[in-house]
Amino acid sequence: MFNGKDLRNKLPQNNTTNARQNRYSVQHFASLFSSEKASFLIYGAAIGTVIGVVVSVFRLIIDHTLQGLLFLYPYMRANPEYIVLYVAGTAVVGFMLINVIKPLYAQKTLHWWSALWRTFVGALLALCPGIFAGREGPCIKMGAQIAESFCDKAFHNAEDKKQVLIHTGMAAGLSVAFSAPIAGTLFILEAVSFNFTPVILFTSMTASIASVITTYFFFGSTPGLYVDYGLPLPFDQYWQVLALGVFIGIMCRIFQSVLFATRSLYGKLPLKTTHNILIPLFLVIPFGLIYAPMLGGSHDYIKQITSQQFLLSLLQQPLPMILGLLALMTVGRLVFTAISTNATAPTGIFMPILVLGALSGAIYAMALIKLGIISEKYYLNLVICAMAAFFGSSLKAPFTGVILLVETVGNVTFIMPILIVTWIATLVNTWLGGRSVYS
Repeated sequence: MFNGKDLRNKLPQNNTTNARQNRYSVQHFASLFSSEKASFLIYGAAIGTVIGVVVSVFRLIIDHTLQGLLFLYPYMRANPEYIVLYVAGTAVVGFMLINVIKPLYAQKTLHWWSALWRTFVGALLALCPGIFAGREGPCIKMGAQIAESFCDKAFHNAEDKKQVLIHTGMAAGLSVAFSAPIAGTLFILEAVSFNFTPVILFTSMTASIASVITTYFFFGSTPGLYVDYGLPLPFDQYWQVLALGVFIGIMCRIFQSVLFATRSLYGKLPLKTTHNILIPLFLVIPFGLIYAPMLGGSHDYIKQITSQQFLLSLLQQPLPMILGLLALMTVGRLVFTAISTNATAPTGIFMPILVLGALSGAIYAMALIKLGIISEKYYLNLVICAMAAFFGSSLKAPFTGVILLVETVGNVTFIMPILIVTWIATLVNTWLGGRSVYS
């Protein structure tokens, strides 16, 4: 039976309990900003700023060089006598690259400065000729190397604290490569650091934000792969998203099979490990002579695939020709991506994976459009979903794939279809025996 006295007797106890809980909550919150943890945040901001400057310069050099190839290759096609000269120049670049990167792949541990400049120069020598590899790998490595320089002075190489800063540098390096701070932090937590702590989270996010803000001074604040989504996919069309997830999961498994087979073939070649980079450096020349815009990672190639002009040009062709052309582009891209990214050089695989996702999504979307199953106004939706799914499934990092695409295309409105496709593709790839491309 309710009794006011009983209530009064309980009130002081409840107030005391609440006060005690509040005190503990405040103490716990304050402990997050103790002097040591606060120092991590300060170092994170400093590391992110330095990484932002270094990687921005790195990105600018690659972007301008690849733009130069768009003029150089058509010129060589019109003047074939210069092709021999270009091949000779490629040989010089190749052997310079071999000598620069050789210490990176030796057994001994390099000082951070030696590792940093060799990664910077080596990655430029490998990527600027236009091989089908990304800049994200070198950005992550340079981020870790810059963070290591802070470890020497900040914590005198204390191992536990060193790991926090190195993970921080890796997160900032990936963040600045795509101008995507959340995805950079999430990738470290999802695919790299299996010893998750709040310190790693706070420090990585601080560095990622600082690095991306720094890039705004170089590239502006527009997302790296910004596209106009168009209209949201209606709910009654979500079955197409389910089928797309299955298709992308199968495509990822095929890609991984080719990737691992190429890796095995490299090991059987009668070449020194550091010399196999010469193979993609020379093989990229025919690709450039055929169609220079496809060279590189490539941001511009994705923008072309997602452009209205590309869609309209495809719509004018019959379905068999469309599928044949896109399949040829996908197979060529897939095989040469495996050749490029498995060669021994500081390169990355993230952007080439996104390109394969865009091409796979274009195949699926165009088939549905030409068969009258879906309107052409949803082309971009399916392509972007496919990009996220291919990335998340290939790396076994589905949440990173989702957030990366949301950040880089600059639109959060249609996150549910992206999440569904990515999750299904990851499950299908896993069921087929797929594993992360880093395994």
